[in-house]
Amino acid sequence: MEKKYYGAIDGLRKIAAIGILMMLMAANNDYYMSGFIYERIISSFTNFVFLFMTVSAFGMCCGNYEKVMINRISVSDFNKKRFQKILPFLQ
Repeated sequence: MEKKYYGAIDGLRKIAAIGILMMLMAANNDYYMSGFIYERIISSFTNFVFLFMTVSAFGMCCGNYEKVMINRISVSDFNKKRFQKILPFLQ
């Protein structure tokens, strides 16, 4: 089983992470700067959260597609493993 590497996906993930970081810095700090970029552009970077989640989901699909197709892991096993990772945060 050969893993495929998508360099553009890594680039999108980096852009999204930087955008999210800029948006969080602007939203959670006490200082304020005026200007079009700070007021309009950076505040719209919340859309990068959806981009980051989509890129992560694509990576999960690519990583698990062949495993499901050759029956190394079933869909129920995959979901069980995901819920076990998430469950401690929900308690």
